[in-house]
Amino acid sequence: MAVAMAIGGMSCLAQPAAPAAPYLSPNLQEVVKLTQAHMSDDVIVAYIRNSGASYTLSADEILYLNQQGVSQPVISELLHTKANAPPAPPASAQQELRPTAPLAVVAQPTTPPPAVGGPPDQPPPNSEVSLPYFQAQLAPAGAWVDVPGYGSCWRPTVTMANPDWRPYCDAGHWVYTDDGWSWQSDYPWGDIVFHYGRWYRDVRWGWVWEPGYHYGPAWVCWRHAEGAGFCGWAPLPPEARFEVGVGITFGGHVGLDIDFGLPGSAYVFVPFDHFWEHDYRAWRAPMWRADAIFRGSVVINDYHFDGGHFVVGGIGRERIAVLTHHEVMIDRVMLRDDRLARARELQHLHSAEVRHEIRHDEAVRREVEVRHDVRAVEAVHHEEAVHRVEAVHHEEAVHHDEAVRHDAPARSVEPGHAAAPDATHRSAAPGGDSRRGGAQPNQRDSKTSKDSKDYKDNRDDHGK
Repeated sequence: MAVAMAIGGMSCLAQPAAPAAPYLSPNLQEVVKLTQAHMSDDVIVAYIRNSGASYTLSADEILYLNQQGVSQPVISELLHTKANAPPAPPASAQQELRPTAPLAVVAQPTTPPPAVGGPPDQPPPNSEVSLPYFQAQLAPAGAWVDVPGYGSCWRPTVTMANPDWRPYCDAGHWVYTDDGWSWQSDYPWGDIVFHYGRWYRDVRWGWVWEPGYHYGPAWVCWRHAEGAGFCGWAPLPPEARFEVGVGITFGGHVGLDIDFGLPGSAYVFVPFDHFWEHDYRAWRAPMWRADAIFRGSVVINDYHFDGGHFVVGGIGRERIAVLTHHEVMIDRVMLRDDRLARARELQHLHSAEVRHEIRHDEAVRREVEVRHDVRAVEAVHHEEAVHRVEAVHHEEAVHHDEAVRHDAPARSVEPGHAAAPDATHRSAAPGGDSRRGGAQPNQRDSKTSKDSKDYKDNRDDHGK
């Protein structure tokens, strides 16, 4: 009995005492209170973000929160809120709330915020998609934050649990459709943020989504590096605007095979052998290799319209089939939300109408240009014909004048007769001078008279 009591006493002494509850700030106490009230993680995360507080958790505090039932996503949000808290400005510069130099050297945004924001994207006529609809659908899976230069943007909760998260990388895969390469997302909110709007990597918030109201199979820029055996894609920046019937514009120009100013760090490069995976995190090239692949890659977007469909051809169906050794089937676009499906079809009809109007205007313009060109050619031909006729008439006149000059002496003197010494002949005879009283002897007539005289003399000599 005594031995048992001794052993029991030693066992009690061997058990470590429960750690005392650490001191918690009022905001952390509220987090514990919300957890014990069985509030959802989304509500607690929203409270943390709206509180505006910065949390510095020790190891004891993290362990205590875990014992109190605080979930891992909520603890991650607490730690992330501390990491994203902007540094306090110096007292002499309270008016400048800018990041410090160490934050600036980290490669954050793929493209800088525009100095002057572009025109806001407007939904097509009678479209069912709108900002209130997006806000209601996306609120359970993230938070809406205000991003300088871009306005209200959505930040997915998944970026808090996984700071390395990026769009078009995990929980999804590529399928080829009648719209070209389309991203098929496994996230319940993926039909919105991967087919509408643009993604931007902000210094403070990380990856955020700017709302947009035009459907696309995937708003990405494509690159291929066949020599290295990789292909890659990157989210288009907000500055890449979509115009119905025209396509994507960037910097005031139609964006065909341009890079949109995206650096190599914005791309997900994967080997062709793993192109058909459904999660690319394990297969995408690490950053040190992605830079080298990026420098040796070529942009190949192949944006175009097929009727009313805006097509993202990318590397191309046939080429991907060769490079991946995988037959590429044409799949149907699968949208879980009927409203989004109807909005897509409505956009196709609207785009077809706009494209028809554009083609009609182009045909009219070409017809006007052709008519103008025909008239210009006809005017040139008419002018050339006039010049040719005038040249022929001039040449005939010259020939006629020359013939008249050559034939005039022959008509005025018959063979064996001297020219009549009238005033008209004297004034018109070649070599004549009308100012002298008589006509100059005609050279041919003088030679004929001399020959007759010599013949007569010769005959008289023979008669003697």
